[in-house]
Amino acid sequence: MKWIVDRIEEGLAVCIPADNEHITIHVPIQYLPSHVQEGDHLLVSIQIDEASTRRYRQEAERLLEELTENQSEGQKKFTL
Repeated sequence: MKWIVDRIEEGLAVCIPADNEHITIHVPIQYLPSHVQEGDHLLVSIQIDEASTRRYRQEAERLLEELTENQSEGQKKFTL
């Protein structure tokens, strides 16, 4: 995916996806290369960190089990 840096204001890069000029994405400049400037084209890749997601879900399930261990099955209505 490609974003175009439209402008930089108040510590944010205002980016526009190259394929949809009706959307703006505000990104703190600290997350971008240090030399980013208006007009730059950014290649953006977003991926799911499956290992991290799995660990956090397992921890949430463990905590939920701990919180509901003294409740009857009818009272355990939480789902993850």
